[in-house]
Amino acid sequence: MPDPSPTVPLLLGCALRLRCPQCGGGSLFRSWLSIRERCLSCGLRMERGEDGYVVGAYMFNCHPFSKTVFLAFDLAFRPADETESTS
Repeated sequence: MPDPSPTVPLLLGCALRLRCPQCGGGSLFRSWLSIRERCLSCGLRMERGEDGYVVGAYMFNCHPFSKTVFLAFDLAFRPADETESTS
């Protein structure tokens, strides 16, 4: 009988701990910017085997995240006043 598919809370827990999405055991990264080729525990292949897809992932993930963090800090340290409202 095959293993049941992982639940959403289990997958989120693995993502937050930077662990393998299949087994939850192995670390995903060799260093800060270097992902492992395979999981140390179950052998799941982590890399896609194609070059250049990371650039697109950075564009779609990092830009909105950095923009949101910047705006959060800006509003925390300099709250908007009446002259900046759009109404």
